[in-house]
Amino acid sequence: MSCRAVLLLGLLFATVAVHYTWILLRLLLGKNAEKDDLEAMASVVSAFCIYTAFLAFNGMTEAFCTGVVVALDMKMVSQMGLVHGLMSLLFALVVAPIFIRIMDNGSGESVGAVIGLIYANAFCMALRGWIAIWFAARYFPKQENRSGDVSITTKMLELLHDMSPHGMVWLAFGVSYQVTKYSLQQFQSNSIGNKWWYKDAVVHVGVGISCVLGIATISILFERSFWKRLYDMFRESKTTTKRQKQE
Repeated sequence: MSCRAVLLLGLLFATVAVHYTWILLRLLLGKNAEKDDLEAMASVVSAFCIYTAFLAFNGMTEAFCTGVVVALDMKMVSQMGLVHGLMSLLFALVVAPIFIRIMDNGSGESVGAVIGLIYANAFCMALRGWIAIWFAARYFPKQENRSGDVSITTKMLELLHDMSPHGMVWLAFGVSYQVTKYSLQQFQSNSIGNKWWYKDAVVHVGVGISCVLGIATISILFERSFWKRLYDMFRESKTTTKRQKQE
C-alpha cells in the first residue's frame, strides 16, 4: 500500500510540481535574479521533479521485490546485487554520456549536461524497476506451481497492474500535466516585464491546487479500497507505537 502511495507522490511531482519551479525560484532569489539564470535553474529543478516519478517507481518495485521475494529466496540477493553492479557500470560508461551528449547538443553547456545526467539517472531507475518486477515474476509462478501456465511477461504485467493506480487516476495526472503546462505558458507570457507578476502567479498556483484536488478526488472515488487499507495500516502502526511507549 505504501509503495503505491510513494508512486502517487512521485507522479504528482512529475505532472504538477514540474510547472511551478520557476515561481519557487523567483520567490527564493528575488527580483534581482537574471532571467537566463532563473530559466536555467528552473529547467534543472523541473528535471528533478520528473526524475522523482522514476525514483518512486524504482523504490516501489525494489521495495516490493526485496521485502517479499528476496526475503523468501536468498539466492536472489546475490543475483540482484550483481545486476545492480552491472547497472552502475552501464550508467557510468554508456547511459550518462549518451544523455549528456543529447541534452547539451554538443554545445558543452553545463545546464544541458546536468539535465542530461538527471534524465540518465531516471532511465536507469526505470530499468532497475523493470528488473525488480522481472525478478518477482520469476519467483511467484514457482511458488504458485504455475510455471507451465503463465509466462514471465504475463506475470510482470499482472504485478505492474496490481502496483499501479487506476486508469482514471492516470488520466487525471495526464490532464493535470497539460493544464498546468498551459497555465505556466500563460503566466510566463503575461509576467515578462510586469512588476505585478505575482498576481498572475496567484492564478497559476490556483490552477495547480485545483488540479491536485481533482487528482485526489478521482483517486478517492476510484481507489476507495486502497485508501481504506492505507488508513487502516497507518492507524494500526500508530496504535502499535503507542502501545510500545506505554510498555
